[in-house]
Amino acid sequence: MKTTHDLLSYLLSKKFIPSDFTTDCLSERNWYSDLPIDLKSSRDVVMIILTNVLYAGWEIDPFNELCEVFQDNFSEDKEFVRQYLHETDFENEFFVRASKTIQMDYELLREYMSLGHPERAIEANLSCVHDDVKSNRELMLHLILEFPNAFCEFTEEFRDDYEIAEIALRQNGLMLKFASERLRSDEALVRIAIENQIRSVLFASKKLREFPDGIFYEEYWKVTNGIF
Repeated sequence: MKTTHDLLSYLLSKKFIPSDFTTDCLSERNWYSDLPIDLKSSRDVVMIILTNVLYAGWEIDPFNELCEVFQDNFSEDKEFVRQYLHETDFENEFFVRASKTIQMDYELLREYMSLGHPERAIEANLSCVHDDVKSNRELMLHLILEFPNAFCEFTEEFRDDYEIAEIALRQNGLMLKFASERLRSDEALVRIAIENQIRSVLFASKKLREFPDGIFYEEYWKVTNGIF
């Protein structure tokens, strides 16, 4: 079974759901709670639900059951999670329910962070992963090379890390907004941000853009007056 139509046909044939069910009903009714235990935890059934069914419309009890089934059976299954990430079209919430070991796998973490609207990059994705993932400097260094906007959700420690901040700002100077106060006062780092995106001067420390002694006052004046 690979599609909601396949799932619907199977459930109807076994009379697990009423005969008037449509694929839309799979996203609206609490049919999941009524399934036999072995079917609830079927690899095929769970994969179809996670990748094709809009379970956000379910009531809380069947959704919690689905979460428990995933955590008990698939949260440490690398191939299941890999397939799930590859097939889902949703800004998903089940990767963050996977085990810490799975989340620490950079290949899987990278694919998770790639989901969603490309203009948003990975905004609002990193915040939900395991704390040990977010505090792993090696992982975050890899991540920032590919997803500079991830910087906005890095830990306070890493937003005060010169090397990490420099990588982010060379790709997107506007990430200066999320750097620590110490780094927003660093002339060399602010210059990198401004060279990438002049509007980032708005996030430099006040002393670097304040008239008459601010090193970047000219850039600040141009931005605030729309001359750039």
